[in-house]
Amino acid sequence: MFTKLWFWLSISAAASWGLEYVLSEKLMKHLPTTMVLAFTYFAGAIVFTVYSLVTDKDLFFRVPTMGKDVLLLLAGVSILWMVANYLIFASIKASNATLAGMVEVTYPVFALLFAWLLYKEVQLSPLALGGAALIFTGIGLILYATE
Repeated sequence: MFTKLWFWLSISAAASWGLEYVLSEKLMKHLPTTMVLAFTYFAGAIVFTVYSLVTDKDLFFRVPTMGKDVLLLLAGVSILWMVANYLIFASIKASNATLAGMVEVTYPVFALLFAWLLYKEVQLSPLALGGAALIFTGIGLILYATE
């Protein structure tokens, strides 16, 4: 289990998000949420455009010709990414990084739901279902504790 690359990448992402949430909470005491997002999106656009051009320039320039389905998915993912980031930053500002992050951890349950609704894919094992139940139990406890 601990030799799987996906596991370490996921843990690294979680740690990065945790640190980002804490730093963002402090930053949003000085700047509006939208300005923080604007600066991070701008920096990300530069970094990932350069990276994409360096790693696969041909594919980068073929994206506009890949067809309507790919372009709609790309647009949808982009819009959802911006909306989700705005909502979590607004949640952090309205509460705190810890509470917002703990509630946001429910997103795998929504991924499961949307995978089934959109693609009729069942991406869940019985053990993963148990994990989802624990997530919702934890969210219930958090809501109860903050009432």
